[in-house]
Amino acid sequence: MKIFVRPVKTIDEVDLFYWRNDPVTRKYSFSTRKISLNEHKRWFKKISKDKKILLLVGANEKGEKVGMVRFNLLRNDKAEIHVNVAPEKRGRGIGCILLKKGCLYFFRRFTLVKEILAKIKKDNVPSINVFTKAGFEIKKKDKIIEMVFKR
Repeated sequence: MKIFVRPVKTIDEVDLFYWRNDPVTRKYSFSTRKISLNEHKRWFKKISKDKKILLLVGANEKGEKVGMVRFNLLRNDKAEIHVNVAPEKRGRGIGCILLKKGCLYFFRRFTLVKEILAKIKKDNVPSINVFTKAGFEIKKKDKIIEMVFKR
């Protein structure tokens, strides 16, 4: 399966809104509440201009959107990653490919970054497995699992 990543566009805003409010996404997110479309639009506008955030959308060879990967630059040498696979595309191995492609894209753009960090709820076993398969290593186990991917 081929997955391509590209920077987010305005036409992706509604898809990201629906993916964010998906019940499974909310269950495993650190912020589990449903958000309004207006709140999402403000967030989307803000992060689209933020030079310390890279938001990518993944698509398959048919051009269908399959998910998103967001990187928040923490310092010059570290970033935090967030990923969400489109609900209808889950369970097909897309998450691992999306993570790998997203990290490669990010490292090419932010050449000083050495580590990408992920924070995952300990009961989110599917995500822990996907991040492990994508090359992330567990750094700390507690209520929150911290994982790291090094350049």
